[in-house]
Amino acid sequence: HFSRQTSTYYLSKFDSLYKDIGTGKEEGLVLEQGTGKLTVDWKKRKLANESLLHHGYIGSYLSLVRNHTLFDIILDNDLTLEKLKGYEVLILPNSACLSENQRKAIKEFVRGGGRLLASFESGFYDEKGNLSEDKEWKEFLGIEEIEGLFPPMVGENYIVPQEEFAGFSKSQLIERPIQALKVKAKGGVKTPLFYLKPVPKIYMPIEEISSSPALLISQYGKGQIVYSPSFLESFYGEYRIESTSQLLTRIVKMLSSEEIIKIEAPSTVEIEIYEQKDSSRYIIHLINATGDMQRPIKEIIPVRNIKISLQAESIKKVYCLRNREVLTFTNKGERIEFLIPELKLYEVIVVEK
Repeated sequence: HFSRQTSTYYLSKFDSLYKDIGTGKEEGLVLEQGTGKLTVDWKKRKLANESLLHHGYIGSYLSLVRNHTLFDIILDNDLTLEKLKGYEVLILPNSACLSENQRKAIKEFVRGGGRLLASFESGFYDEKGNLSEDKEWKEFLGIEEIEGLFPPMVGENYIVPQEEFAGFSKSQLIERPIQALKVKAKGGVKTPLFYLKPVPKIYMPIEEISSSPALLISQYGKGQIVYSPSFLESFYGEYRIESTSQLLTRIVKMLSSEEIIKIEAPSTVEIEIYEQKDSSRYIIHLINATGDMQRPIKEIIPVRNIKISLQAESIKKVYCLRNREVLTFTNKGERIEFLIPELKLYEVIVVEK
């Protein structure tokens, strides 16, 4: 969800969000941590929120694209039950400003079997940025109480799994996003991840596990909700911490049913698929952004032997649109598999039924 309402009106109520924490860049064993002073200028506070959202949208997009997860971008007007019915999973990357009708539509979507991944302050404000008093929404996300914000700090703070979860082993350290809320979970809500207590200063030993969960998982009707009290998407969008991207995309895959298309290729290969029902065929677009480690990219490095598995039956033919090269495919139950010998910059694969 890309929320124009949030982009326009969002101004977080948490003052500590506006501290000067610096860039986190290290030079000569000295970390640039800013002044720690609180920004009081409202224009600068608004810019800080806009920066968070910008990185949040970039982080969401890149995480999904680089992990070959198919998705649509939906807008505020799409948050209706009728439009949400066409999807399995809804992602709210700190969609802070939601109207009462939008919150109701999301609840009904989940009640009917949809799955939701929401983060940070999603739905905490109304469509005009006023603090919402909708206690039922917080309970819907699995929250019993919000205690405040962890002290913002770049680096040295972590999340730790209490059990094996989403490919992360028990007690494995996962970098904690800078913006993270302290919450208490409702009874019956699963909490597989917890925050460590924040370190008082950089370059100090890590602290013990806190009582604050870093992920809340609950059932609602026929559906499921995963709520992250921290702004995972923004953290990845700004700092490109790979463990954050892995956590995001593995949660999405956990919430989804079997993937329509699977691809074995580097994360620098982007894939999109469209079904043309009138022509009885699938169109698969592949873009290769594997380059020579500089910007702008001077040379694209070809990727070879890309394996694709597609959920499809009764397929007659698979070929490359560019040169009409026919690709051999094999049937694997309700799926077909085929190899693309080489992807240079761009290719379109046609799968005819």
